[in-house]
Amino acid sequence: MRFVALLSLIVMLSQCSVAYKETVPPLSNVKPENIANEIKRFEKITGGDADPSGRAEAHLQLAKLYSSYKNPKPDYRRALRELEEYLSLEPAKAKIYEMQNWLALLRELARMDEELQKARHTISELKDAVEKLKDIDIKMEEKKKQVK
Repeated sequence: MRFVALLSLIVMLSQCSVAYKETVPPLSNVKPENIANEIKRFEKITGGDADPSGRAEAHLQLAKLYSSYKNPKPDYRRALRELEEYLSLEPAKAKIYEMQNWLALLRELARMDEELQKARHTISELKDAVEKLKDIDIKMEEKKKQVK
């Protein structure tokens, strides 16, 4: 009787994990217009009561979605955070070359994205300064004309 109960429990638990795996579509099949919905779906899993391996897998999928070439608005900083969270839940995976390589690439992309944001801010400030200088120049020219 115990054997049957144990066997039933194992079958039920294995079906739960299979059910989760079946809900993870290959990212190659995700269309760009569906990425935002997939991100929301996996974010619910990471914040939910899923088993640790399910949450870890959801973080990995989020890292892939945020950094996907199909994503119309990639977020490499967020992809990096999701990958780091995945690796904190699956520390053995952190030693895999591909994971280390992906981490390094995402870190570099995040750094470059931050530099790009700073450069855009600087450009905006410089454009404002140029406009102010143009206004000053126009006012100076008008005053020169008045003096003559």
